[in-house]
Amino acid sequence: MFYGLGSDGTVGANKNSIKIIGDTTDNEVQAYFVYDSKKAGSVTTSHLRFGQKVIKST
Repeated sequence: MFYGLGSDGTVGANKNSIKIIGDTTDNEVQAYFVYDSKKAGSVTTSHLRFGQKVIKST
């Protein structure tokens, strides 16, 4: 889990990171992002999961 501030690039960097992991490895990947798109400077949260087994969310 990564925390950032709106407009600091954290969400974009994490989206790129999980895409690279998914494209260049045999790992399964999942990403979920929480942010307020209207407010610069608000808290953002990025949930990234990856691993060799299928990811099951409940």
